[in-house]
Order: sequence, then C-alpha cells, then structure tokens
Amino acid sequence: VYTVPDTSDESDGTGAQDSVVMDADDTASEDTSSDIAHDTNISYIGDIGENLRLHDSTDFSENIAWVEFSEADRSNWGISFSCNNRAALIDTTGKTLWESELTESDLVLTQKSDFQNGVAYITFSGNEQNLYYIIDSDGNVTFTKEATDDFIILASGDGSFLVAEHISNFDTDEWQLWTMDKNGQMISTPQSYDKTPVTLATADGQELDHNFITIDKELYRCKYLGENIYQLWPNEGWESVVLNMESQQTICSDFYNGTTYTEVPYFLTDFENGIAYVMVNSVDGAMICELHTDGTITPVSPNTFILSPNTYFSEGLAFVEYEGSNGVFCNLQGEIVIDFPQYNDGKHIYTCGPFQNGYAAMKVMGADGLMYITAVNKNGEIMFDPIFGFDDVLVSPDGKYVTGITFGQSITVFTIDGTPKVTVQGDIHETYDQSLDQYTSDNPDMQTYRVCNGLLHISDFYVNVEDGSVIGLPK
Repeated sequence: VYTVPDTSDESDGTGAQDSVVMDADDTASEDTSSDIAHDTNISYIGDIGENLRLHDSTDFSENIAWVEFSEADRSNWGISFSCNNRAALIDTTGKTLWESELTESDLVLTQKSDFQNGVAYITFSGNEQNLYYIIDSDGNVTFTKEATDDFIILASGDGSFLVAEHISNFDTDEWQLWTMDKNGQMISTPQSYDKTPVTLATADGQELDHNFITIDKELYRCKYLGENIYQLWPNEGWESVVLNMESQQTICSDFYNGTTYTEVPYFLTDFENGIAYVMVNSVDGAMICELHTDGTITPVSPNTFILSPNTYFSEGLAFVEYEGSNGVFCNLQGEIVIDFPQYNDGKHIYTCGPFQNGYAAMKVMGADGLMYITAVNKNGEIMFDPIFGFDDVLVSPDGKYVTGITFGQSITVFTIDGTPKVTVQGDIHETYDQSLDQYTSDNPDMQTYRVCNGLLHISDFYVNVEDGSVIGLPK
C-alpha cells in the first residue's frame, strides 16, 4: 500500500490532509478495489496504453530506466502462458523510448549500464544470438554487434566504452583492449597489455614486467574510475590492474615477485583533475595517498585517523567512527570538518552516510532507546528534528529526498526538510550495498529503495514521490 499526501488546498478544516491509498500486492483495500486497475495515477508503458508488471528494472539515471516484461503480462494481466519477453527503455512518465524484439529468454538484458553523457550499453539475449546495443537517451540505437566470447564490452564511462577483443591468427593469440565512442569508432588504438612495464606503488618506484591480462568472459569485473581510467579484475581472485586508456599504460597492478606482494591501492575516490585518493597499506599502517594518472603515488600528510576498510569518501568527506560509537566527518587530509557535540553526551549513538549533493543521512539512537532519522548539511546543521520509527535512512543522489526504511514494514520518502511525501508498505528486507549506497533485498519482489530522478524504485514498479503516479503494477 502506498499513501500520498493530497497537495490540494481542500481540507477538513483541521489542517489535516487526505491521502491517496493504493494496494501494492493485488489485495485492494475495500474503498479502492474497483478502481485499482484503471487508477488515473498509473502511468503506462507501450503504445497501446497498457500497464505492465515489470521485471529486472533499474534505478533511473539521467531520467531514463531499463525495464523488462513478459508479453503475457501485456495480454493476460500477469498470467504467463509463454516465455516471450521484451526489454524497454522508459522515461520518468513511463513513455517507451525503445523496445526490444521478443525473446524466449527469461533474462532479456544480461548486462545493462546506467546512462552517462546520454548513452548506455546493454547485452540483449536474443533467440539466436546475444547482441550488444549502445543506445542514446532518445532511444536511438547507435551501435550493435554480436556478443561473443571474443568481443566484450567491459564497462562504460563519460560517453566512451572499454572493449576487450581476442585476436587469434597465425602470428597472434592475445587480448587487446581499446575504447570506442557510441558509434563504435575507435578512440584509442587496440593494444595488448601483457608484459607491460608496471610502476608499482613502492617507495623506490621499482619497475617490473608483469603478465596479467587475459580475459574470461564469465570471470571478470570492470569499474570506471573517471578520466578514461578503468580497474579490471577477475570475479574469483584478487589480482587486478588499473589502466589509463588515454595514455594506454598500466598505472598500477597487483604483483608478486616470489618474495613480496604489492597490491592495487583501495580507491577512496575516483579520478578528478588528474588525482584519485587511495588507501595504501604500509609497514606503518594504512596511509592516504594521491594516485596520479601516470601511476605515481604521493602520501598525504598529516594522516590523523585510522581508516576502516569500508571508509567511503563522498564529496571530499567521509564519516569516521570513533572506537565504539559516534564519529566525525573528516576530509582527505585527515582533518575534522564536521562533528556533533550535541549528541556526544553519553545518551545518544549516531552514524552518518555519504554526502549526496551536499546532504548526508543521519541515524541517531535517542536516550529512550528508539531509532531516529534525519539529515545534515556540510555545515553540520541538522535539517529537521529527528523522526523515530525507522531502522535506517538514505539520501537520494540529488540530495532532495530522505528515505526512511522500516524493515519488514514500510518505506517513507521525505523532502530534505523532513516533509513526508509518500509511504510504501510491504515486506522490506535488509541488504545494504555500500558501493552503490542502496539497499537490495533477498526477496526478489523488493529491490532497490533509492529515489532517483524523483521516482522511488521498488522492484516491479516506481512511485513518483511528488504526485503519487505509478509506473508498472505493484505486486
């Protein structure tokens, strides 16, 4: 069930506002059951005005999201008589910008990336072959190619795409990596990175030859780190390599020379203005360092606090916990920027999430033992009086909304000043992914709980937090 505060000027004279209520599990409340299927608040997908059950949907990025649905849902209201499925690209109104052909595959898109600089890529599982598509924000297909064991799009970032291609002939048997634009045109020259000289993260800048890059389609991960730099490593194992695709150099790598082991530093930030901040293990403990795009590493001084392996910097700040409880926000030089003396009175226990466009979520256990939620800005100001009744809290990527989560019960979205906008009741589960700053669920019917581009995403449907409109059919 979700409720949306009525934004009209009408009230009962007491100042209280009415709410719109809708059943989210196909069991309608008594006063709305006859109107659910044709509720005017429901946004539709497709050209014939149908509302569909969505599967494997994504959060919105740049006001666009990927969704999948069964053709049986289109014609039989969720009763599946076939395995004919489709994928679609939709905007925040539910308008279809692109739609795939029918496929018998249960999982239509085996890969799908977020939109960056107006483009994204997917791997479509067709009936006879798997295909890569690059699609722009208007729904135009700008590139397509068969996805084989010898051609892999590893990742995308800032409008370009990292490609690995296996070259095998009489003279050559190697993997070459290169970047291309949205039309498939090469940006960097294909190159093998086997036996590439590597400048290791050591004090003496020792250089060693290193055999690393061979690609197994099923066993790789790749992350874009900004400024045309990618980190690549297998799903199983720890060896990884960081590639600068502009200079076409390996800038750091895991390496074992038989006696000592050097590892790629832990990235605290992505690259910006030629520098990424990293954590490097040394004999003196963990150090914060600047990693430059040419692979050189410079320690940052002073380092006045000890970072945990899960420290996450966002917008130049990280919440660093004291031993036991509570903590402060520190910058990358280890200096305290924000603290909360009002809660360091022995009565409260608090923690904060990463900053999102100037705001961070805050969770506080009160003197009464109840959990409260609020948000803070970069001046350390509390954005609204803490509200109890929630187990955890997130701030949306645009910094406009605060999401309160009560596991097993409900989600409520507030504006950043604490005004409630929408509540969704359902079976909410706890699985937090720190790298994405989102919750996912062991229950496939309840997935991410982030508010992106003004829409709250819960597995098979989206709720517009401003007007209560819904895209998809809630289960």
